[in-house]
Amino acid sequence: MVQRCSGHLRFYPNGDIAGFDIPTALGVTQALGYRERTVMLLLESADSGLKEAVQKHGNHDPATVDPDRGY
Repeated sequence: MVQRCSGHLRFYPNGDIAGFDIPTALGVTQALGYRERTVMLLLESADSGLKEAVQKHGNHDPATVDPDRGY
């Protein structure tokens, strides 16, 4: 679910990542028949991890992320 929503992020005016676009995520959740509360808890944790990664590594283009190297 996080992967499906990774292309739907919200940004602050300065370009920093604000988090997931929740209305879009809820639409995807409903379309797939998932439980909204469960997905919102998942996205809350993913959002925290995303913000932590941006703090540690900057706001890089996601195309440059290499999961094998941990960034």
